[in-house]
Amino acid sequence: MTRTASRGFTFVELMVVLAIVAIGAALAIPAIDAGLDSREVRRAVRQIAATMHHQRGEAVATGHIRSMRINPTENAIETDRKSVV
Repeated sequence: MTRTASRGFTFVELMVVLAIVAIGAALAIPAIDAGLDSREVRRAVRQIAATMHHQRGEAVATGHIRSMRINPTENAIETDRKSVV
């Protein structure tokens, strides 16, 4: 009796691979999400530091007090001249 060689994958093999990919994705997504959050925090810190540096330079150059407010409801940094972000 001769058997012909079949090509392709069985349903069970495909389900095993799909399960492995699903487990890998479930482990990777929280790590990626945490990385995005920390990147946003670093960007916000850089923006605040840059605004503070600019306000200090303006105060030194003009001899006047400069102020800066962080408005969380509008997600903006406001200075005494204009809204920065």
